[in-house]
Amino acid sequence: MTESSADKFEAYSSLIEYLLRGGATVDFIGNHIKALNNLDGRIYSDTAIEDMVQGDYEALLGKKSRPIQHEMEVFVTTETSGSFTLRDCYDALHLKNKDEQVSCRVALSRLVKQGIIERSGKKTGLYRKLDRKVEIMDWQHAPTDDFEIALPLGISRLCKLYPANIAVVAGTSNAGKTAFLLNIVKLNMARYKIYYFNSEMGETELRLRLSLFDDVPMDSWKFFPIERATDFPDVITQEKAIFIIDFFEVWKDFYEVSGVLSAIQQKLKHGVCFIALQKKSGSDVGRGGEGTLEKARLYLSMDHDPESNIIKIVKAKAWRNHDRNPNGMSRRYSLVKGSKLIAKGEWN
Repeated sequence: MTESSADKFEAYSSLIEYLLRGGATVDFIGNHIKALNNLDGRIYSDTAIEDMVQGDYEALLGKKSRPIQHEMEVFVTTETSGSFTLRDCYDALHLKNKDEQVSCRVALSRLVKQGIIERSGKKTGLYRKLDRKVEIMDWQHAPTDDFEIALPLGISRLCKLYPANIAVVAGTSNAGKTAFLLNIVKLNMARYKIYYFNSEMGETELRLRLSLFDDVPMDSWKFFPIERATDFPDVITQEKAIFIIDFFEVWKDFYEVSGVLSAIQQKLKHGVCFIALQKKSGSDVGRGGEGTLEKARLYLSMDHDPESNIIKIVKAKAWRNHDRNPNGMSRRYSLVKGSKLIAKGEWN
C-alpha cells in the first residue's frame, strides 16, 4: 500500500461523516465508498470499508467503536515487513481492552483468508505478510557474456562467474584467505571498482599487509577498503563491481549464514561478490554448513598444510571448458610472505 492510502483513508472518512450527517444510510454509504475504492485500485478490502463505515457511524452515535479491521490492514500493509506477532499488533494499535484485542484477532483471521498474510511457523500468534509482487525475467535480452575476472592459482582457466554471482572462499586459519582475496584486488583493480569489506585489520595492519606485495607500489593500489563486520547486504549495490567480504564472522546461529548469503545475492545485479568464511580443517564447507553451498556459484576450500597448502574447487556451476569438469579438483600451493600464492603442480 502506498503512502497515499493514508490520504485516501482521511478522504473516505470525511465523506462518510458528511453523508452520515446528511442522513444517508450505512448501506448506501458503504456501496458508494466501495465504488470509489474500485476506481482507486481497490486500496482497501470490502470488509475494511464496511468496518470503516460502521465505525464512523457508531462513533457519531457515541458508542466509541473503532474500525479495527481497517486499522489492522493499514498496520500490516504499511508498517510491517516480513514476520510480526500478535503482540506487535496490540502494541502498535494500543489495544488495551479485551474487546479490542478480540476484534484484532478476528481482523487477522480475515486477512489470512484474504491472502494478505499467513500464519508463520508453529508458534501461535506469529504471522508473515505475503509478498505477491513478481518480476518477469527478461531472459531473451539478457547478456550472455561472463563476468571477466582474473582469479589466483589459475582458477579462471577452469571456472567462470556471471553477473550477480556469489563466490565463497572457505578456509582454515593461516591457509591464505586474505592473501587470496587481496590477489583478486591486485589482478582486477585496473578494470573494476572493488569494495573490500574488512572485519579483521585496522588501517595500520592493512597498510603493512599491502606493503608485502613487492610488485605493487603502495600508491598503485586502487580499491575501496571499508572496515565492516556486520550487515553486509545493506552495502551491496547493483553496480558492475567486485565486492569482497573478508571475512564473514560467525560465532553462533550458524543456520543464519545461508540467509545472509541469499540476501547478498538478491542485492547484486551487475557485479560479483566474494565471501570468506572460516572453516574446520578437513571440512569442505565453512561455518554455516552445507547451507552455505546453496547460493554460491563458485565455492573454494583452502586448507593449511605443513608441507604445502591445498585449495579445492568444491563447487563450480559454470565451467570454462564443458569437456573439463572442475568440481572436486584441487591444487597445492605455497603462501610466501603473506602475499604470494605459488602453485605447486597442476589441478587434478
